[in-house]
Amino acid sequence: MNPEAAINVTDDLERTIQKRLELFPYAYPVHSFLESLGIEYRRTIIGNFTVFYKIIESKNENEKGLVVVNHIVYSARNVEKS
Repeated sequence: MNPEAAINVTDDLERTIQKRLELFPYAYPVHSFLESLGIEYRRTIIGNFTVFYKIIESKNENEKGLVVVNHIVYSARNVEKS
């Protein structure tokens, strides 16, 4: 019910995600539940949130790959059942 707080949380998440994943996207493990389904999503925990993302490699060796954030889940949820 506090729009300003929601904007602050979103901005903090965005900055932290960018900082963590820009240089070292492989630093975080592949999520084991999804890996068993043949899906290579990685996850990292930021505060009260779990961030799921995948890495799309560039076909051009002179370009960086792309990190795509697919889901951000409040960590109090049981993500294994989601």
